[in-house]
Amino acid sequence: MMTEKRYFDNNFQDYSPLNDILDQTSGQLNDDTKDYFLRSVTRLTKHLESNFDDILDENNYSVYTGSTGYGLLFVQLFRVLNDRKFLNKSLVILEPTGELNAKKVTFICGDSSLFAIKALVYHLRDRPNDCNMILRQMKPMVKFANDLSNDIPDEVLYGRSGLLYSLLFVRKYIEHSDQYITDDDIRSVVNTIIQSGLKTAIKDKVNDKCPLMYYWHEKVYIGAAHGLVGIIYMLLEANKYLTEDELNNYIKPTIEFIFGLRLSTGNYPSSLRNYRDILVHWCHGSPGAVHLFALAYRVFNEDKYLMAAKDCCECIWKRGLLTKGYGLCHGVAGNGYAFLRLYQLTNDVKYYYRAVKFGLWCGRYGEHGCRTPDRPFSLFEGMAGTIYYLSDLLKPNESLFPGFQLS
Repeated sequence: MMTEKRYFDNNFQDYSPLNDILDQTSGQLNDDTKDYFLRSVTRLTKHLESNFDDILDENNYSVYTGSTGYGLLFVQLFRVLNDRKFLNKSLVILEPTGELNAKKVTFICGDSSLFAIKALVYHLRDRPNDCNMILRQMKPMVKFANDLSNDIPDEVLYGRSGLLYSLLFVRKYIEHSDQYITDDDIRSVVNTIIQSGLKTAIKDKVNDKCPLMYYWHEKVYIGAAHGLVGIIYMLLEANKYLTEDELNNYIKPTIEFIFGLRLSTGNYPSSLRNYRDILVHWCHGSPGAVHLFALAYRVFNEDKYLMAAKDCCECIWKRGLLTKGYGLCHGVAGNGYAFLRLYQLTNDVKYYYRAVKFGLWCGRYGEHGCRTPDRPFSLFEGMAGTIYYLSDLLKPNESLFPGFQLS
């Protein structure tokens, strides 16, 4: 199958114990490489902040391209660099927000992220009353999302799976949040996503082997942003809220269906009936599928899922230096997280080396002639996401793809 070239040739030498960027004994960054990433994070963050007067939009609070994404970046920099000034900067961005929309339930492109991240910052700054107030305000989103008559998709970027991430996020990072976001709340959203998928699969009979089916704009998308990969991945993140019957009869067969869509290159199609081998992005293609198969391997302990994740990484190593840019959604930083995920899963230094190589490429931000995104400084399209990725390279075992990965 012919591929349309949307990437730069990867001329990097693959991993060898004699590499010059990792310490040969520990497998961690050597001092020169660590210093390079620290300087890159500092330089790019200063450049980002110098443009805030122009890029902060009081009408765009999204994590994807708006102010909440910058607030989340500063929480990340506080975590990695252990400097509380970043919490202050995050709150300066997050506090002056207008009236939020309980109908925009998702994390990456909705308002639940602002609740979740602001509650976390209040928690980290020891302001429990403010934190609890925000957690209470998340509650109506659960009720709205669970009404199947509402026009809400189930996917990650705009739908119920994104709300599920928000609920799991606050439960993970805010110790007492179970007083406000209960197990019943999470279970109810999980159940609604499953019931929606069952209903669609029975109604439309897209494929008898796939018990859960979901549409976005009248297409069955496969990838992490809008499709089956992202939805099933998020349900697996919530696997403690799933029954054995749901895991074995709904989730696992749907993963098998996705697994069966693998293209000869190790990549995955963007949607059913569109099997062109073009997109190697987190949002569409193997960089998102890595996360699903890695988590499926941990949950089901079947080697074929580990092999599927590794096959994805071979595709990304070859075709992941994207002409589209440096971002998370459809850029090199988002692709690099696939290697970090495999490193965490296997402890194979080769994958950390590959992640670092992609990071070194990203550190030369703007030098490659990539396309300029619509929001060039934003978290999911531009510079903020690249900073996030470079900072995660400093603590690879703790790295998490923002807005998506929780474990």
